[in-house]
Amino acid sequence: MAKKKKSFFRRLRRKLKRTTRFKRGMFIYICVAAIALIVFFIFFNIFIAAYENGMPKHTMEALVKKYEKGQIEDIIEDYAASANKFESQDALISAYTALVDGKEITYVEDSDYREDTPVYDLKAGGITVSKVTLNSDKKGAFGFKKWEISDINIYDYMYSSKTITISAPEGAKVMVNGIEVDDSYITATGEVPALLANVTSYLSKVPTNTTYTIPGFFETPTVTATDASGEELSVNASGNNYSIGKTASADFVATMDPYITDIMELYGKKYINIGGSMMAYLIEGAPFEQNVTLSNTYWYPSEYIKDYSFSNESISNYVIYSDECFSVDIYFDLTVNFSNAAYKTQNENADMTWVFIKEGDKYKLADFAYKSE
Repeated sequence: MAKKKKSFFRRLRRKLKRTTRFKRGMFIYICVAAIALIVFFIFFNIFIAAYENGMPKHTMEALVKKYEKGQIEDIIEDYAASANKFESQDALISAYTALVDGKEITYVEDSDYREDTPVYDLKAGGITVSKVTLNSDKKGAFGFKKWEISDINIYDYMYSSKTITISAPEGAKVMVNGIEVDDSYITATGEVPALLANVTSYLSKVPTNTTYTIPGFFETPTVTATDASGEELSVNASGNNYSIGKTASADFVATMDPYITDIMELYGKKYINIGGSMMAYLIEGAPFEQNVTLSNTYWYPSEYIKDYSFSNESISNYVIYSDECFSVDIYFDLTVNFSNAAYKTQNENADMTWVFIKEGDKYKLADFAYKSE
């Protein structure tokens, strides 16, 4: 009997050892599996985060936050390559800030969007204010692309910007805001100056110029020029168009000023229907003569005019294109008082550039341009 009991306990101990070993093994297996699962989930989350971070939309979301924080100056200085070296970026920053300030900033894929080159339209208040191009020269975690901004095109969406054209004689040195305009801005050679375009048939020799075109201005620039010998040239500005020519001599100005003053006052009186004929001062058939002939001034109640007066008369900015022709800026205010109480005092003015062409030994009016245009 003793041997049987001993054998029973031995078997029991062996069974318990086997059970303990199995539990220990199972515990270790479960622990390893749990650790592996935890590592897998950590790795998977890192992988997903890397995948998410590798999506270009996150770069755009970061850019939107910069817009919302008003970091326009940083955006322009970092990404928007200057399209105009003649004007400080302060003008651009001010204009662009006014365009986007206080508006909801969103973005959508542009029609040029490609998987390898994402392009987005960034909008302010639903209006596109820039085109954003991304690139990926760097790799992030797990080899996913790391997107960065390569360019922000804002100039094509700045509708308040101006493009100027400058027409200057061959060989002239043209400066804009003190910076020389190089040949890369030339858009035409052998061009007729804009102010002479309608009157070339009245010239025996038509002067020709080089035309420069410069985009991206938000403020009115200062345009100056000198000829090949360094002599300063005159610049006539008409809207965004600048015509450059030889500066008139003091003697020429002294001779022409009284003559032009007479024409100005005759033109003003013609406008209020009390002047005589201007034909002696006009080139027949030219644009100015046609304008005067076709203008209807009979609606002006001249029979009730009590008196009139000219003021602020100005003759300036003579530009000599050749011995045959020149242009000049004129301005005057004309105040008209009426004897009939039914009519209120009228204040008229003229702010124009006049083009004169020599006919025989006398300069006559040939064409005009409004300075406000």
